[in-house]
Amino acid sequence: MIFKKKSVLVLLFLMNSHAIGETLNSKDEVRNFTDEVMGSIAADNLGGAFKQIREYASVSAADVGAMEAQLNIQFPTLISRYGEPSGFEFIDLKTVGSSLLEIVYIAKYEKHAMPWRFYFYKTNKGWMLNTFRFDSDILRLFPS
Repeated sequence: MIFKKKSVLVLLFLMNSHAIGETLNSKDEVRNFTDEVMGSIAADNLGGAFKQIREYASVSAADVGAMEAQLNIQFPTLISRYGEPSGFEFIDLKTVGSSLLEIVYIAKYEKHAMPWRFYFYKTNKGWMLNTFRFDSDILRLFPS
């Protein structure tokens, strides 16, 4: 019985730790993907945005789900403070070496902009979403 419990635990660990998303073939595909994610966010469709993110994320679906749950908790406060979503704007695309890519957007609201940063790593198979961040600190968009 102990062996079965340990096997199940190991299997669950392996399923979560080896969850790897799809890859994108070019920087243009990466940009189109992030435009689509931001379009979902601007349309107040967080579920759709996170569904798209899960497909290309290098982290487990559970980790992305935790981020989505956190944003869903915070979103009503964000809307009451900043107003309704009113679109998005592409800000910048930066590369570091030949293997790292950062794409920055702002999600626009009636009274504020919320920066979103997507970080991609170029694997042997293509570009994979390594991580992403969002917050309300627009000052970090400006060089010191």
